[in-house]
Amino acid sequence: MMESRERREVRGCCNRTIREPLQQSVECRRRTTQTQHACGVAARRRWYNRAMQRASNHDPSSAGLPDHAELAAALGAAGVAIDPSELHGSLCGYVAGGGQGDADDWLQRLALDADTAPVSGDALDQLRTATLAQFAAQDFGFELLLPPDDAPLAVRADALLAWCNGFLGGFGLAAPDSDTLSDEASEALQDIGRIAASDLAYDGSEADEDALAEIVEFVRVAAMLLHGDCVVGAQRRRRLH
Repeated sequence: MMESRERREVRGCCNRTIREPLQQSVECRRRTTQTQHACGVAARRRWYNRAMQRASNHDPSSAGLPDHAELAAALGAAGVAIDPSELHGSLCGYVAGGGQGDADDWLQRLALDADTAPVSGDALDQLRTATLAQFAAQDFGFELLLPPDDAPLAVRADALLAWCNGFLGGFGLAAPDSDTLSDEASEALQDIGRIAASDLAYDGSEADEDALAEIVEFVRVAAMLLHGDCVVGAQRRRRLH
């Protein structure tokens, strides 16, 4: 698929403005590849914003994710052995791939065992409710569940990798037809896989904070794009036929 002139211009501008700090701040096993990938984050964000932005009536307070620590406590109480960010990534991947996240046995559908089932209004139920609402809104209120901003940078970076690993697993469990993915969606899925396989090291500088924020933003938009392809697009195709 040919890349639009507008997108090439935006990508080129992004590459010029953020390549240097990313190269200086992110140490990766595949340093050159991942730096180039991260440099495309802002360009894709702007392109997707122009392509997909809708008049937003989203109320964040109506579909807020639980606190990271609160969810960790709820998982411990329920006997579910998984990191909070990885669980949210798994649920997002499952829903983005077309899985039925509104099912009562959603934890089992994610191949997770729990000693107790989620109770209406608890942190696990809040996680599911907020995730489904944010995807259904189809606006830019969608968020990743990560540790708070005052957590050490390395902790937040590890949580992002866990989120991406969870997303890949959940997406695979939903088993969408890969042949129906657009080129953009296929590329987004591959990029999430590359991020999940990364070995990132940060020294805590401001440039590192900016680099991590750009990657988080890209992952957020990539997840929305995959949901748009596998769920929203599929619904539109069914209506047309």
